[in-house]
Amino acid sequence: MPQRRVWRFILSFAVLYGLLVLPWPGLHYAVGAYVQAFGARVFGQSGRTFVAGLKNRRSSAVTTTLHHLVLFRAKGPADTSYSDATDTIVLLYNFDVMGKNRAGGSKIGLESKNCFWLPFAFYLALVGATSMPWRRRAWALFWGFVTANALLALTLAIYIVNHAADISMIVLSPFWTWAARGLLELLVVVSGPSIFIYLLVWPLACFRREDLARLVPGWGNSTLKRHADNLTRREQRRRLNKSFCQ
Repeated sequence: MPQRRVWRFILSFAVLYGLLVLPWPGLHYAVGAYVQAFGARVFGQSGRTFVAGLKNRRSSAVTTTLHHLVLFRAKGPADTSYSDATDTIVLLYNFDVMGKNRAGGSKIGLESKNCFWLPFAFYLALVGATSMPWRRRAWALFWGFVTANALLALTLAIYIVNHAADISMIVLSPFWTWAARGLLELLVVVSGPSIFIYLLVWPLACFRREDLARLVPGWGNSTLKRHADNLTRREQRRRLNKSFCQ
């Protein structure tokens, strides 16, 4: 019964999503550590170079040849102005304007659970609740992981662009300033767009034509009928072309 399958899917999804978002020991730290490592790898080349220079310096003076700095790190005891849910700090420095009566530094606090884990857990619960072969499930998880990293990169880029413009690391026109602020509000503050993207990836990664025929009553028959009609029309055109050639 399709209705029974739907209720079974809804129940499985609710249980799996509830388990994934529970505050398991170490989960919050692991998600934050992943976001920090991902951000440092994709956007924080200057930060890694700066930290390596600090470790290898031979004097107490801090010097650098970098013009701009993007550094990802975990939230520390000194970051008291951020909420308990904040676990990742992004430091931005524009050394070209520091000391010139202009703001040359900015600090961003990120909640990795909200901007990465909760939407991804939503997709994982969808895949886990969907009945399908394990090979297809593995591919669905792979494409979901790719989507999660693409969304994370976009989210971090939006944060960095907005704050980098405030300290003259980059120069944006009024239109692009407005667009960056709008994307920040849309993708970061409201999680709906991320959920919508996962809802698009889920059927593409999990379902095949025979699955839809099994889940939607009459879908398979109508699809077969359209396929047969297309074959009939192609056969009629082939015979008509053959008669003209003779």
